[in-house]
Amino acid sequence: MSLLLAGILLWALVHFIPVFAPSIRTKLINKIGLNAFKGIFSLAMAGAIALIYHGWHDYPEAYHYPQGAGMRELALVLVFIGITLFVASARPTNIKRYMRHPQLNGVIFWALAHLIANGEARNVLLFSGVLIWAFLMKIGANKRDGEWKKPDPVDRVEDIKVIAGAVVFYAFLAYAHQYF
Repeated sequence: MSLLLAGILLWALVHFIPVFAPSIRTKLINKIGLNAFKGIFSLAMAGAIALIYHGWHDYPEAYHYPQGAGMRELALVLVFIGITLFVASARPTNIKRYMRHPQLNGVIFWALAHLIANGEARNVLLFSGVLIWAFLMKIGANKRDGEWKKPDPVDRVEDIKVIAGAVVFYAFLAYAHQYF
């Protein structure tokens, strides 16, 4: 459990620096340069992912709760919503007119889906940690970014492209999920 928890905490703390402590980020960039900062950030993320991976595999299988009726189907819908929001964050889309930080909202839907679908202890720890991290990041990002100015409308074709991209990515993940 300690490796898994350490990985989740490292992931969260490194991501919190630009949001909750931008002055530390600025000081580091001024001292070591932007590329070095990005390199250290990337190494820290790789380390967090390695800790999460090994911690998850070392964690003994134990269940907190069983999957209820219809929960698998609900989880599949929530994952699709999460993927759609995640894809929408990288493109001009009308979704951004109704929702601030669609990428973090996508992570929230994804984490909730995994909590609904799997009551295994190690998954509960991992996806609860991700869910809490995403909520805290939204709070920090909203505070950091100030008042939200909704973007101008874009052509609906952009929304269709996002949904099409989400369908493709969802299909890929559905196929490849067994290898994760």
